[in-house]
Amino acid sequence: MDVRTEKMEEALFRALEAADAEMEAKFGDRFSLHPARPPHGTAVNRQYDGLFEFGAGFSAGFGSKFGPGYSLAFRIVTLDSVPPDFRREFEAEAVAALSRQLAIHLPNRHLQIVRDTDSWKIVGDLSI
Repeated sequence: MDVRTEKMEEALFRALEAADAEMEAKFGDRFSLHPARPPHGTAVNRQYDGLFEFGAGFSAGFGSKFGPGYSLAFRIVTLDSVPPDFRREFEAEAVAALSRQLAIHLPNRHLQIVRDTDSWKIVGDLSI
């Protein structure tokens, strides 16, 4: 992988981690943790601990009206039943938190989080 691409993806990962931390602080006590997950902040990678999991993967954008970008996944990792209204609130808050963090960790990129069919996607200046 190109060093510039690696640096950009590291900044994206930091933005995802920071957004995850915001969501844990705000909603982390709403549901019980999945039994296989340690408490927030105790694993080496925040994707593997706490109530929430934020992820992103590059998409070339074939078939998308927005073109290439990073497809997002926001998960609530619990065995509890999560009401649909909370899922919608969580998703809206997650998008807002990640938008704030993208502006901090990838400034001057004019990145946006958009709804692309049934999922969220980061689009904008993805140049390296």
